[in-house]
Amino acid sequence: GHASADGDGGAAKVEFIASGTFTSVVLGDGTAGNGTAGGATLEFDAAANETFTGAVTVATDGHGTINVENSNVGSTGLTVASQIGTDSLRLKALNVLDGAATKGTFSSDVYVDTLTVDSTNAAATGDFNADVYTTAIAVTDGASGNIATANFAKDVTAAITLTDASGGDDAVLRFNGAAAQTMTGAIAGAASNSGNVQNSNTVGVTFGSALSNLHEVILDASSVTTFDSTVGANDATVGDAANITLKGAVTLA
Repeated sequence: GHASADGDGGAAKVEFIASGTFTSVVLGDGTAGNGTAGGATLEFDAAANETFTGAVTVATDGHGTINVENSNVGSTGLTVASQIGTDSLRLKALNVLDGAATKGTFSSDVYVDTLTVDSTNAAATGDFNADVYTTAIAVTDGASGNIATANFAKDVTAAITLTDASGGDDAVLRFNGAAAQTMTGAIAGAASNSGNVQNSNTVGVTFGSALSNLHEVILDASSVTTFDSTVGANDATVGDAANITLKGAVTLA
């Protein structure tokens, strides 16, 4: 809601616990007066697989939040079939959070200011099957054994941070498309030896910026990878017949 002259605006939230189909959904955070504007949130919290169809947009750039917290172990979890945001009007945030084995599958392009996959209390997975445009992606594991995974099948534009509370491989960034992919933006562990970057794409992934502070870089069998900048990781695993082009220095330590 809108902020009054002296106070904060109220928050508005719509929660889905089953599938839904809409022409579109428009989120607006309201406007601030002397206080703080209220936030508009779309939340998914089903106990079974669900599908949401309908473009999610905003009237003002940087408004609106989507939280995925479905507590199920289904094969798809939540599927968002339609586009989120636009190039000129991006949502504030898309969060795949730790319900209980939470999974979000996004079938169309995503335009948001920030994207988070967080497994602080339980495993969380985001499957992104179309292009992703955002300023920052955070893949965060908060406890040993709770894997936070972001899978990308198309192009990604973002600065990406991988955080592993125990320092290791519980924050995973995987590229698994069936066509050529481009990753635009730096990928870094939040601390030394944090997180894995894996390429399963046999057509080709090009990493346009530096990779640093990682636990491991994994290049699967027959994968094709081009690194346009430097690579820094504790370790690397290269599968049979993997094709690698290196254009910058590689540091494994």
